[in-house]
Amino acid sequence: RPIGSYARGLNGLEALAFVETASALSGDPKFEQGRNQLLEWGYHKEVIRQKLTFPPGNVFHSDDRLAFYVYHPLLQYTKDPELRSIYRRSLERSWEIERIEHVPWFNFIYGALTGNDCELDQATAHLREWPLDLIKYNFRNSHRADIHTPKGYTPYSGGVRPFSPRETNGRRWIDSWLDPDGGSNAREVEDPSGWLDAYWMARYHGMITAPATNDPELTSVPKRGLQLGAEPYKGPPRPE
Repeated sequence: RPIGSYARGLNGLEALAFVETASALSGDPKFEQGRNQLLEWGYHKEVIRQKLTFPPGNVFHSDDRLAFYVYHPLLQYTKDPELRSIYRRSLERSWEIERIEHVPWFNFIYGALTGNDCELDQATAHLREWPLDLIKYNFRNSHRADIHTPKGYTPYSGGVRPFSPRETNGRRWIDSWLDPDGGSNAREVEDPSGWLDAYWMARYHGMITAPATNDPELTSVPKRGLQLGAEPYKGPPRPE
């Protein structure tokens, strides 16, 4: 079989999203022709089951993030009702598999695209439990006696139950939150882009409201005379 054929659902989802978005934004008929070619090749028939659950070696959480990136423009720009129903079924199936992890980024995208319950309480709790210290310390939970699947969930692609950032560490949305043990022996530091990405998306869609306080100690950072980050650019001006 061709290399990468296991991911034909994700590949088809991305390809259709690219040409649909390009067609909507540019109006160039070549992109509509490209979409029609993909449909003739049956790309849309692979989309519903794009989220893989087996075999374990083909389950990549980074692929889940790629898929949810393109659900948004695909559903925004696709007008054909039959195709929209296929893409919605794909999204519903993917989120049903993902939702046990309580990952805010996936929950917020699902809620924004469907208007359905996206388990907002679990998603915001996950954000609150991120530590300020993002050093990847080792963590171990597999010895615990409370490891069982929560009521109402099914771990379709492995694992048993989700573990919060307080039980593990802060991570971006390309890792499984069902892994009980992990870490990197404090040799790595995670960047906070995942948290910021999810938080501000929820703020944009009105799922999280702005802080209600005007206390400057809570809404700002005092100037301390420190040079944080790179020094300001002092080279020649940008060319016209």
